[in-house]
Formats: sequence, structure tokens, C-alpha cells
Amino acid sequence: MNKNVHKNLLTFLLSISMVCLVFSKYVLSVSLIGILMLLLFLKEDSRGFSLGLNPKIFQPSTYRNFWPFTGFVLFFFWIVLSLLWSGGEFASWLHDVQSKLTIIGVAVLFALLPKFENFRILVLHQVFGGTILISLLLILYVYIPGYEEITFLIGRGRPIPTPIDHVRFSIMVAYACLSFIAILLESASFGLRQKEKVAMLISSVVFFCFIHLLAVRTGLLLLYIGLALIIFHFILTRKKYIIGLAVLLTVSTLPIIAFYFVESFYNKVYYTKYDIEQMLLNNGANYSDGDRIRSIQHGIELWKNHPWLGYGAGQYKQANIDLQEQANVQGKVLLPHNQYVRTGMAYGWLGLILLLSGFGLIFVKQKALQNLPLLIITTLLIFSLFVESNLDRYYALAFFMMFLGINSRIARN
Repeated sequence: MNKNVHKNLLTFLLSISMVCLVFSKYVLSVSLIGILMLLLFLKEDSRGFSLGLNPKIFQPSTYRNFWPFTGFVLFFFWIVLSLLWSGGEFASWLHDVQSKLTIIGVAVLFALLPKFENFRILVLHQVFGGTILISLLLILYVYIPGYEEITFLIGRGRPIPTPIDHVRFSIMVAYACLSFIAILLESASFGLRQKEKVAMLISSVVFFCFIHLLAVRTGLLLLYIGLALIIFHFILTRKKYIIGLAVLLTVSTLPIIAFYFVESFYNKVYYTKYDIEQMLLNNGANYSDGDRIRSIQHGIELWKNHPWLGYGAGQYKQANIDLQEQANVQGKVLLPHNQYVRTGMAYGWLGLILLLSGFGLIFVKQKALQNLPLLIITTLLIFSLFVESNLDRYYALAFFMMFLGINSRIARN
């Protein structure tokens, strides 16, 4: 197997992973394991690649590519170490460790992955974007016949049916939109042809419109944070202040337009308003915002009990259940809907510092401010963790870790 065939095979398997992020977490696992097997058991020689243990595994220089994941890998090993203060709850500890193994798997994958040209990174983004477009068509196939009923239910807190859970799906749609815009702005680095530019521009508009139809607050929040980031990055790097400010003002009016012209968006706004009112009246049971805010409050309360080490991976879930039973919670018993609070409760300040170091190393070592796609995926991850525990959802964790790795390989012209 020559080098080009080897890279094509890896690109193909990574493309399958892009599709499976939306449609099948089980096939996603198989494809990632397949890539790891190729990287671990194919060695390079004068003829190309042949079967055998990859000697790069034992070369320290290989792990320089760990940098996008270093802080997250240290965070993982802190979770492993928390067995020492998990009160002997081995089964719960093991479940938590297993749920984070994706961090190690993806880190090793990108440490061993050969240098990828920008056109391969472009292909992976296009495959992911194409997957999102297909999934949007499938959603419309369900939504249009049941338009009135589904739109009414949105006003009662129910989401539009999506291939995976609606929150994680909306995050992926937001990223598809933002990454296409970022690649268009950095088109010189990717060698985009005119037809590709037009197709990606149209696709990004479709993603933007559809995320308002989905009316999922997390996805909308991340979309507008990402757009603001792109605009400020454009202003600072291109020095085109008037154009940038004009675009910023235009974008800021779009939620208002959506409120009046997109019925699902309108219904979600009113449901959110009603939800908050019920919470303020201490009648937030079984309403999403009330349950989420209460879960964060309980998480902070538990964190105060063990501020530096937390309860450990084996104990924190049961501690959360015990507290909510004592508080006679009438709504859902949830873990904190904030990854930072959940991390502090489970692994203490030391665990949270290790998690935050992962972001710091990306900005410092990977120079994320000079790499717009990497800056976008990092920012989306940082802000998503304020409202969701995405590191505890397999496909969300795989999505963020994979695009951190992919975007860290982008070479600037």
C-alpha cells in the first residue's frame, strides 16, 4: 500500500465517521476503531505500508500532535484517579471512565495520523455538511405533513423530531453553518473552486435558516456567538471596520425577523417566557428551564461539600440523587446542565482546572486565533458546556474531539 492509497483510505474512514456522527453512533465507534487499527498496525517502509506494529507509537516526537488534546487527556486521567475517593463505587466509576474513553481514542488517532493536506480537511467538512443537508431533508419529510401538530407542540416544549437528540443536532447544524462560512473566508488556504464556493455559500444559508426552524435555544445561542466571533475576527484581521460593523448590525436584526416570520421560533420564544414565569412562581416542576436551573443549583451545593476533589466518578451521581430526594424535588432528577458545575461537583476544582487547561493549550500552543475553523469549534465547545454536559454524551464528545483534531491540522498559506 503506497502513501497516497493509505491517506485515501484514512480519509474515507474519517468521512464515514462524519456521516455516523449524525446517523449511527455504533458505526461511528466501528469506524474510529478501524482507523486506530490502521494507524497502530500498519508500518511505513521503503515500499509504502505493510502489516506490523507502527514504530511511531514508541517515538516521543509522535505525541507532539497531542497538543489539541493534552489538557483533556490529563482531565481523563484525573477521572481515572478519582477511584481513590469514590467510596468504593467501582461500577459507577468504571461507567464514567468508559464514557470518556473517546478522549484517549481520538487523541491517539490524531497523534498517529499522518500529515493531512488542506483539501482532505475540506472534503471532511463537505461530507459532514452534506450529511447535515440530507438529515434536514429527512426532518422536512416528517415535519411538513405534521406541520400544525409539531409546531403547536414546540410551544409546549416539545422539539421537532431529529436524527439524534435535538440539542446535539442543533449544535452540529450551527457548526456546519459556521465552518462553511469560515472556510469561505479562508478559501485561499483550501483552494476552493468557484462551484464549491457557491455550493458552500448556499448550504450555509440553508443551515442558518433551518436552525431557526428547529428553534433549539442551544444551537441558536452558539450560532450567534459563532457569527459574532467570525465578524470580529474579520474586522480585526482584514481591517474592514465599516463592512464588519454593517454585517454585525444586520445579523443582530435576524432573530427579530425570525420571531415574526418563523412560527416555530415564535412559539419557542413564548414557551421560554412561560417556563421562566413558572420558575419564578416556584412552579417550575416538569418545565425544562426550571429543571435545568435547579440541577445547577444542586450541583453547586454539592460542589461546596467537596470543593477540591469532588465526590469522585463513583459517587457524584448518587450524591445528586440523594440531595434531590432530601429536597423533595417534584420535577425531573437531573445532573447539572452545566459541564463546569458537573465537573466541579464530580472532580473538584482540580478537575475543573485540568479541563480548562485543555482550552488554554489550544489557544496558546495551537494558535487558535490564527486558525478560524479551530477557533470556532473551540469557542462552540467552551460555550456549549455552560448549558449542556456535552462531555458526557458520546456523539457530542466524539464530534467536538474529532473536529478539534481535524481543524488543528489546517495549514495556512
